[in-house]
Amino acid sequence: MTLDEGTIADLEREFAVFVRQDRAASGRPRRDVRRELTDAAYRLLAHLAEQGPCRVTALACHAGVTLPTVSRQLHEVRAARTGRLAELLASWTASDVRTFATLLARFNDGATRPSRRCGGPE
Repeated sequence: MTLDEGTIADLEREFAVFVRQDRAASGRPRRDVRRELTDAAYRLLAHLAEQGPCRVTALACHAGVTLPTVSRQLHEVRAARTGRLAELLASWTASDVRTFATLLARFNDGATRPSRRCGGPE
């Protein structure tokens, strides 16, 4: 498939906006999420934002709590994130959301394969 320059420019621009927003959001917890979380869950989220991914046992050690406690806090963080995603997609039809998920999965699958210049398939 050959894409025209306008389509390529549109994709590059929208992808850049998406990446910029994602980096801004992942670099610091959002204020509205702060209101949705307990202090403990927010501290956990802030630690993850600062340190990056880590094992649940490491989170429990950092917070000085048990694994079940960290699990509950992670569930709380996930629920807040899911709520934000639902808010962003509220005006979309269920069909559009499914299509977006399918196309994004297809895009991500292609992005994980080595490119031709790195010895990937032609």
